[in-house]
Amino acid sequence: MQELVDRFYTSLATGEIKKLFKKLLSYNCIILDEIGYLPLDKKAANYLFQLISKCYERKSLIVSSNKGFEQWGEIFSDGIIATAILDRLLHHSEIFLLRGESYR
Repeated sequence: MQELVDRFYTSLATGEIKKLFKKLLSYNCIILDEIGYLPLDKKAANYLFQLISKCYERKSLIVSSNKGFEQWGEIFSDGIIATAILDRLLHHSEIFLLRGESYR
């Protein structure tokens, strides 16, 4: 997830955000690992929302997080955008809740 946020900001600085979205949307599956490990500012949350919205019902997304859905408002610094992201992610989704010790 953090690598994606870094790519958002790099592409914004170079004026290539549309090119980044085009490249990301060329993949059949996008994996967003460790959502919530680090909080996102509103700009990063907005770009993540745009990516998820563009993928909605068109692309496969795999998302991992160590945070419960009720905590996503804190992750995205905005409860409204968190709700919109969750709405798109959870529709037609399979949720796997893993409990227990980490094997890392």
